[in-house]
Amino acid sequence: MKENKCYENYPLKFVIGANILQIAIYLIGAYIVYLTGLVWLILYLIFILILEIRLLKISCVHCYYYNKRCAFGKGKLCAIFFKKGHPKKFIEK
Repeated sequence: MKENKCYENYPLKFVIGANILQIAIYLIGAYIVYLTGLVWLILYLIFILILEIRLLKISCVHCYYYNKRCAFGKGKLCAIFFKKGHPKKFIEK
């Protein structure tokens, strides 16, 4: 039986792959929204920024990977901007 691997810090190739995919999705969305107008593009980009900040502030601060390299690279980023939360709050959501 195959055993699942657990990482203290995810390999950089996972982080890069996940971020390339996420950025590609945002860029495709930005292009589609841009076709409707520049104002909508700006609003879309602001919305994406708010969503990412909210994710870091509400979820990532309580994650085990806070100040570590998680699969999405947000653990290290979160540690730069926000104080560590309590891990038990992460599983409450």
